[in-house]
Amino acid sequence: MGGSHMAADAFAAPKVWRDLDQAALDRAYDQAQHAPNMQQVLKRYELASERTRGRLGAPSRHRYGPTEAEALDCFRPRSHSASQGLLPALLFVHGGAWRGGLARNYAFIADPFVAHSCAVLIPDFAPVTELDGDLGRMTDQIRRAIAWVLANAEALGIDPARIHLFGHSSGGHLSAAALHTNWASEFSLRTHSPVASLTVCSGIYELQPVRLSARSNYVRLSEDQVNALSPIRHVAALTTPLTVAWGSLESPEFQRQANDYAAAAEAAGRAVTRCVVEGCNHFEILETLASPYGVLGQMLLERVAAVGATREQAMSDGALAAGEAPPAPTEQKRDAHTDLHWMQLALAQSQEAFARGDWPTGAVLVRDGQLLSTGQNRQVSQCDTTVHAETDAIRRAEAIHGVGSTQGATLYCTMEPCPMCAGALRNAGISRLVLSLRHATLKRTDLGPYRLEDFFTLTGWQPQLDSGPLEGDYLALRRRWGRDPVRSG
Repeated sequence: MGGSHMAADAFAAPKVWRDLDQAALDRAYDQAQHAPNMQQVLKRYELASERTRGRLGAPSRHRYGPTEAEALDCFRPRSHSASQGLLPALLFVHGGAWRGGLARNYAFIADPFVAHSCAVLIPDFAPVTELDGDLGRMTDQIRRAIAWVLANAEALGIDPARIHLFGHSSGGHLSAAALHTNWASEFSLRTHSPVASLTVCSGIYELQPVRLSARSNYVRLSEDQVNALSPIRHVAALTTPLTVAWGSLESPEFQRQANDYAAAAEAAGRAVTRCVVEGCNHFEILETLASPYGVLGQMLLERVAAVGATREQAMSDGALAAGEAPPAPTEQKRDAHTDLHWMQLALAQSQEAFARGDWPTGAVLVRDGQLLSTGQNRQVSQCDTTVHAETDAIRRAEAIHGVGSTQGATLYCTMEPCPMCAGALRNAGISRLVLSLRHATLKRTDLGPYRLEDFFTLTGWQPQLDSGPLEGDYLALRRRWGRDPVRSG
């Protein structure tokens, strides 16, 4: 019996990637093997897109690059006028295994967003089969599309601080890979990230198995390209909130890719949301983006609504470029309008934390009128009691702008910092605190008679302290939370 088993092993096909032999690896990256209704769903995309154009009208068409393929479709609400302000935007990068797909067949995803006063941009780009199999050239098209949208945002009626990037399938890979760019040196953009958020759906984030699979017949990948173009290897460079989505009926290898990418980004200290859409395969999942009641549609619409930052809030003079030293501290405007302006963003962070199941506390770090970072309480979702909104904001600011970037900054926080957070803020060199709600107003008992002023006396730290903006709004949110706040936020 043992000899028979050993003989069978001797004839087993060799493993080429993890526990997969060549045939299994090729099947794992062939969507037809895991989505038997692929052609029917793709036909639904096409028919739904025709109906969308019938409702919304033909999109405007814009060239972002020198070739015929490098153009994008733009859908905007017909009734929106310039006097109503700049629109948020969804920039959608379609899939097609890097070798297929047209923007016109993905128009269907625009419906719920245009209905909610959001512009939708869908770029076309040359497939890898027309680029000598070079994914680097393909990724560069997406970089140029993103840069063009940002540079021309106001002409399109779009708020450049509220552009949300979404990539599906190979478009998920291209979107994530494109963001690993020095936007200052390559495109003269004074920003770390040209988008407010990144959502990747059903994508590939490690290219080594692609190099080993049957896809290598049309995708040419050297070791250097695998390293340069695998998003999972560059999570430290990610400077925007990330959502990783996939369907429960995807190939197990695609599900592993998504989980590994999310885990790597979390390990690098990045803000990550996982979204598993139950009962959907690789193609069906995208249809949930095209409905305000679908899992992805509802999630993205909530995110667009929550990110209320205007150009003046998040992109006045641009965010600090990669490697650029923070400017010397200067006196900030401290009028009530400015404080309300930033506290609204902090409240939006609180609402996101609330929706996720964390304590509803949000924070915003601002220096010289520029947004350094946002933070949310994540102690439940990350199973870490030290991730309060204040510490989250500090970590993100230092990860993006470097240690020392928070010196002289102002913290806007919806809740009075606990002693742990007060210590972190002191060490970070925060010079001003603006709070929405104080412990005494909430009648907290878990910290005894503690007040922030007591910490000032104990440590000799004397930042300016103001409180009150949006107190009623945040108090209502805490009451919705519906629990005795024994744990600090």
